[in-house]
Amino acid sequence: MLQKNLTLILLGIALVFFSEASLAQFPGMQQVRTQMNNQFINQQMNMMMRMNMSMRSRASNSSKIPGAENEYTYKVVMKDGPQQTITSYIYFDTLQKKSYLLLVDKRYPRSDTAHRKVKIYSTQTISISRDVTPSNPDDSAKQVWFDGMATDSCWLFHAIKGKINLYSFVSEFGNSYLFDPSTIAAVQYGTSVMGKFEPDALKAFIGNDEKAMKYFDKKDYFDAVKRYNKDAAKLPD
Repeated sequence: MLQKNLTLILLGIALVFFSEASLAQFPGMQQVRTQMNNQFINQQMNMMMRMNMSMRSRASNSSKIPGAENEYTYKVVMKDGPQQTITSYIYFDTLQKKSYLLLVDKRYPRSDTAHRKVKIYSTQTISISRDVTPSNPDDSAKQVWFDGMATDSCWLFHAIKGKINLYSFVSEFGNSYLFDPSTIAAVQYGTSVMGKFEPDALKAFIGNDEKAMKYFDKKDYFDAVKRYNKDAAKLPD
């Protein structure tokens, strides 16, 4: 069984690596797609090293994306149908090379897996969001949504907004302590086009902000960007 699982993961890695599909919707998204695939490959390799074969697999060609550690209730705007509310992990289909959510239709018995469990791929949707309103009643004056856009391989969640915008292919950014830097899929500096995230480019952009650089030096890119955006907001236009 262990050898079989290793073979399946290696096959998935090979399929992702040789994917040539592009993200045509947004400028610079070809680079983003390439980086997302490479990050996914690296994470799979790390899991193999740890012999972690207990991921929540739903099929031989599917696995929960490393970094997407929690199950959430998402609201998904479909391209050709009504809005769907889906409680699911984010999975990655290594054959389709796309992220998807698993919709469980409880109208069908468990034995009817063909109808009870339906994959909702990013390409079938326009956008995705989940409620991240604080649980503390004192902080819940208004509902807060964590939004993502659909691309042809994944959802990109707008993790941090400001002078620097960060995008991730998982929705864990709502909690900074869960943040995994390897899940950053794209970045936008000021009014530039969205492009590939690279730490060296981030350093060049925030290098004059000493407070932000303290986080950067710890490889805490999440808080480095938050600090920089906070300081940049105080500067005159």
